[in-house]
Amino acid sequence: MKKHFITILLFSSTMVYAQNMRVTLSNNSFVVLDNNANLVLDNPNSNAITTLGTGGNIVSENEMDVVKWNIVNNTGAYTVPFTTKNGVKIPATLNITTAGSNDGYITFSTHTDNDVINSWNNFDYKPTGVTNMYGKNGQSNNSANVIDRFWTIDQQGYASNPQGTLTLAYDDNERTATGNTIASGTLVGQYWDEGAGIWYYQTLTGTDNYPTFTVSGIQTGTNFFKNWTLSSSANPLPIELVEFAGKNEGKFNHLSWITETEINNDYFTLERSTNSTDWQEIKTIEGAGNSVTTLHYSFDDYRIQGNTLYYYRLKQTDFDGNYSYSPLVVIKTNANGNLTIFPNPSKGLINISSNNTLKNVQVLDLSGKVIRNINRNFYQVDLRNLARGVYVLKVEDEFGITLNRIIIE
Repeated sequence: MKKHFITILLFSSTMVYAQNMRVTLSNNSFVVLDNNANLVLDNPNSNAITTLGTGGNIVSENEMDVVKWNIVNNTGAYTVPFTTKNGVKIPATLNITTAGSNDGYITFSTHTDNDVINSWNNFDYKPTGVTNMYGKNGQSNNSANVIDRFWTIDQQGYASNPQGTLTLAYDDNERTATGNTIASGTLVGQYWDEGAGIWYYQTLTGTDNYPTFTVSGIQTGTNFFKNWTLSSSANPLPIELVEFAGKNEGKFNHLSWITETEINNDYFTLERSTNSTDWQEIKTIEGAGNSVTTLHYSFDDYRIQGNTLYYYRLKQTDFDGNYSYSPLVVIKTNANGNLTIFPNPSKGLINISSNNTLKNVQVLDLSGKVIRNINRNFYQVDLRNLARGVYVLKVEDEFGITLNRIIIE
């Protein structure tokens, strides 16, 4: 059957709007996005892109050539019928099960090595903001265990992010390309945490449906990180910092962190601030160099005052001088000690006991972003619809603000 081509070739950034209508691709027609093109779908319904007959194809081989879908606060399965430049269909589906709040939108793009010179080496064409392709088992470049493709699926404009699952189809030629050593049926989803500067492997999610060449059931999580790839579950990209936590123990603040993998790690620098802007180095702790075992670190900060908000962060420095920062840990010292939060960990129902009058309660993620405002019934907070994980409960009373680390199981 003859192919029908709709080609968008641009000399400068261009947006093509499909407003309040559907884009229908049939009989193997093509839409080619090039040179920072944006295809904007103002229809929030999941059928705003429809394929008929033998289907359709959207080619996006650059992270800046995007499909922008104004999904707002809808739910459903949103499929972008991506196709590689070699004509292999690799549709990406975002199944939103928990709607975001406010009128946000999602952008979709995907790319591989456009020059096809050394396509196995993902480091050469990693997305903007990604700084490494380290391997969990000590490789300085783990590209041989990573499919030759990235997906950028980003949310913008939401007060609280949508949540759901991803299904990413892949070209098996990008798994078996010369230089790769990925066994069939072992691919799982991984995301890049730009703030922490690491790939997370404890969130290896999804099932490789080989030989149908799709990985389904990849969890987006509450943070909805934007850059994704598919890695071998036997040899994934690393998580370096599993946890960085802290709490007040009366006369001192106790800081602790756990690493699962360390690669060329020279030392940690623990920094402290009282305004999250001006930082002071308070301790340097030697790293393990290269390690693939779980390591625990801790430090007790006795140079504190009562009724004060302290911010802490870790600076991790490699032997070559490169460094990255952890997410912040915030600790409020409380001279009265009359605030109690229980149970913690919990299944989602959390009680707050205080002798003071509560004014405001908020739930934050570990980056400090507000994901929930508690507008009434301050003394029992229902978080059962949040994903499992670690959050911060920000409690304001007549004497100030207390930040409390909580765990939802």
